[in-house]
Amino acid sequence: MTHKLAVIAIGGNSLIVDEKNVSVESQYKAAKETAVHIADMIEQGWEVAIGHGNGPQVGFILRRSEIAARVEGIKEIVELETVQTLLEKGIVTITVGGGGIPVVDPGDGNYEGIAAVVDKDYASSLLARELEADLFVISTAVEKVAVHFGKPEQKWLDKITLAEAKAYLAEGIHFAKGSMAPKIQAVIWFLENGGKEALITNPENIGRALKGETGTRIVR
Repeated sequence: MTHKLAVIAIGGNSLIVDEKNVSVESQYKAAKETAVHIADMIEQGWEVAIGHGNGPQVGFILRRSEIAARVEGIKEIVELETVQTLLEKGIVTITVGGGGIPVVDPGDGNYEGIAAVVDKDYASSLLARELEADLFVISTAVEKVAVHFGKPEQKWLDKITLAEAKAYLAEGIHFAKGSMAPKIQAVIWFLENGGKEALITNPENIGRALKGETGTRIVR
């Protein structure tokens, strides 16, 4: 693979542009717009593997059927070799959708599906680590990450180090558990395991963030 590789995790919340309009049609339009911004990355020479969340979408379903548990202890991406082969052939690869289809190995090598929701940020982080990606991008509903969010002392973060990210997360007051906290943890795992840099921003600002004009960049 001669081009640089980026793993992009698209947050389900980033596809909800208007909280009063959560129709499939409106989400489709948002996904189409996100695809345009990713296409710009590809034109700039990036190879791209895409993971995506489904948090709010699953939430709509679970209002009718509360059967799913959350899975965070992800050990393996089962079809990693297939993903690698597709990327080597220059194919934009969509994988670990909604975190991926959760399965367990009972010990005989035959995977069995389980009723669960895999965290897409954690799954995409694992994918980025396994693929040795040059960049891990988390596309979410905000342009930048903030500390003291919603408070008078709120501060937007342009660039922070791995050590700073770990410190902010450890304080336990900056990032919501079901929102930004798993994104920061996913970035930490990526950087701790050889990753070079990560970027968090919203879909419409991916291009500008790559140029260093916006977004939050986390480096080792």
